[in-house]
Amino acid sequence: MFWRFGFNPVSAVDQLLEKEDVTLEELMDEEDLLQECKSHNVRLIEYLSEPATLEKLLQYVIADGEDEKERFKYPYVASEVIACEIWSICELIVENRAIMNNFWSFLSRPAPLNPLQASYFSKVMGVLLQKKTVEVLAFIKGQPNVLDRFLEHMATSAVMDLLLKIISMEEIPDGQGIVEWLNQQGLMSALIGRMDPNNDPDVHATAAQVLLDIITISQSSNPEQPSIGTNSLIRELKSAACVTRLVDYMLDPKAPNSTSTLVNGVAIFIELIRRNYNDLEEEEDVTAPPPVDLSDLICVLIERLPEFKQLLMSPKSVSDAVDTTMGRRVPLGFERLRVCELFAELLHLSNMGLLNSLLASDTDSAAAQPAAKSETHPISVGAALKLKFIETGVLSTCLDLFFDFPWNNFLHTVVYDMVHQVLNLPLDVGCNRNLVVSLFCDAKITCRITSAQRTNDFNVEQPKGVRLGFMGHLTFIADQVVRLLERSTSELGAAIEPYCTAEDWQEYVSKTLRETKERDHEQLGGQRPSALAGMSMLNLVDNDDDDEEDDEDGERQASRNLASDQVCFDDGSALALSED
Repeated sequence: MFWRFGFNPVSAVDQLLEKEDVTLEELMDEEDLLQECKSHNVRLIEYLSEPATLEKLLQYVIADGEDEKERFKYPYVASEVIACEIWSICELIVENRAIMNNFWSFLSRPAPLNPLQASYFSKVMGVLLQKKTVEVLAFIKGQPNVLDRFLEHMATSAVMDLLLKIISMEEIPDGQGIVEWLNQQGLMSALIGRMDPNNDPDVHATAAQVLLDIITISQSSNPEQPSIGTNSLIRELKSAACVTRLVDYMLDPKAPNSTSTLVNGVAIFIELIRRNYNDLEEEEDVTAPPPVDLSDLICVLIERLPEFKQLLMSPKSVSDAVDTTMGRRVPLGFERLRVCELFAELLHLSNMGLLNSLLASDTDSAAAQPAAKSETHPISVGAALKLKFIETGVLSTCLDLFFDFPWNNFLHTVVYDMVHQVLNLPLDVGCNRNLVVSLFCDAKITCRITSAQRTNDFNVEQPKGVRLGFMGHLTFIADQVVRLLERSTSELGAAIEPYCTAEDWQEYVSKTLRETKERDHEQLGGQRPSALAGMSMLNLVDNDDDDEEDDEDGERQASRNLASDQVCFDDGSALALSED
């Protein structure tokens, strides 16, 4: 405790402040500057609070320097000084309109912005937003063409992070109203406009990422995840007008980059569904957020479902056959995989209780009307989607792809998810029974399983033959079919009887499937030896730890080799993955 006896050392910053002509640059060259700021050095704060010093400090954050210090060191130090969150400095900056206007003019520069400067700019604005929320939001609202400035620099991640920071201010009382203001400024419409298929794919990817981030920080199905809740931006995005516009872009048959729009658009729809689907609603979980009505989204997609399904058969982006490790093959393409993922998510959404309580005829969209006309009392939105699945043969087409691309495990997982959902639907609800019957009668699921098994057996018998890549998933599907038939044959009626009593199906279930399941339940390496046998073996082998570790490593590697298979992807590469 030397300071009690007059030995308290004077810091280098204090020594500099003793000089009458000390400059900001001299202070920023000192290594202890940030520590002194965090320690709230009174003399230092008084110096930094002078208007001329503050203006110069902020100018360094965004200035194009002439030497290395001005380009790298000073901008970093200046932003860190403000990030120390000294209340008086933040207050003086926000109160000085001229300083704020000069600093904000950084967004008026032509794109692209210097990413390093943009990161410092966003960091400083983030600090000011946190400390003086009401004043900074009022300042932003008063800026001309503020939304255009943000969107012009969409490709600069730091600027988009700042926009999301502004949106997230809705979560605190002082920031409420900012989301509604952004919606009135046309944020969603502007972002959807950037998805125009005539734009560059990079523009699509950036706009889609912003939309995905807005969805993420908005309504969430996870009650433990903080969010700003359902808001006007999300309501606008899921509206029939926005969804229709985006779908028109995605399905444009002539635009040069419609495939890019399709892939990114599907990602937006999937994220919107996943973030707002609530599996716990039937349990009346009071902690869960209220379910979001996505009926407009479904109704628009019901109308356009045949066009999406057509892309599975005639994709726009798939090229001719390419060389792969399994020979020349036509690739599946990301376009078709994404469409299958969309169908799987829509099927999940169709089971949501809210959508099964809303009548298709009650929705604003006319998209549900054709499906509703197939019944004599109006049907729910969820049921209308399932009827459209039956009418267009979506399940049959997805199963075609499943068997046509035996080495694409990503596709197999998606299609299995769809089939698993259908086979586990409660048959006494809505048109679930019709969808299950369609899986047997239209998609001929049992015939496909037995046929694929015969093809696989033939391949394995050939020299250097290997199992087809979908056989693991095929076993899971067959097992689900058997379970359904065991519990619900009488409810499904005579329509499926020819398929479940066919001789080849019965033989497959009683022999092939049974043997496969028994083999899958066996322990790798056989049964565990008895304790006596183990003691005998210990007496015969040398107790060498290194040898034992090598043996164990060898056994693990052998197990991996037995359970692995080679998966070929569209670009011709191969990857060893565990079997389906």
